[in-house]
Amino acid sequence: HTPTGATAFDHVIITTALDEIDKGHNLGADVDFVAQACRWNTYVTTLCEVDGWFDGHRVEAYTDPLTHDAPAGLLLSVRRDPAPARREAPKHIYLTGQYGHGLDAAQLKSALAAEIASRGARLGAVYCQKRWKYFPRYDADAIRDGLLARMEEMQGRDNIWFSGATFSHEAVGSIVAFNSELAARILPRLYDVPVRSGPSPSEEPRREPVPAPADPSREDAVPAADRPA
Repeated sequence: HTPTGATAFDHVIITTALDEIDKGHNLGADVDFVAQACRWNTYVTTLCEVDGWFDGHRVEAYTDPLTHDAPAGLLLSVRRDPAPARREAPKHIYLTGQYGHGLDAAQLKSALAAEIASRGARLGAVYCQKRWKYFPRYDADAIRDGLLARMEEMQGRDNIWFSGATFSHEAVGSIVAFNSELAARILPRLYDVPVRSGPSPSEEPRREPVPAPADPSREDAVPAADRPA
């Protein structure tokens, strides 16, 4: 439902964090169970101006935040704006990344300034600071109570599918692999959806699969009458 009216879909793919879904949608006990089983970390990106930092390459990444006892707020990565010439007054603009769980905006900015100073530069203007949910961890008790099986069983129920970081490891390769497998499960179902026009799903007509377009390079795709002798 939107301000302009209601829209119906044959299939829905949900990729947002499940605890952000309006409870009024009532997607079932499994969705609520998975939402409560996830413990989200926080990733923070900051667009800022820095004086005296690197300018001979685009990206730097650091391993300090990856140790077991590392405090929140350490720099994880930095990306330099590659085209300052497009601005009237060239500035040294960077996009930084920090793990920020448990820190507020002021604490994150202070930690960022200290990290930049430790590398011989000085934090200037901060244009934007954005917090992101990142890298959910599953509650151990929920795993013992069947979390992984329930995450699998809820896929495709009522033609609702789930993806995003909740269902795959927070890495590009894992996300691509998961979604490729999910797409392979969804596609056959797209052509087997009841047309919602009858009183009962069992009485409703079903759509026929759409044939794939012919490959003109194949001989059997050319009518016999049009083939060269």
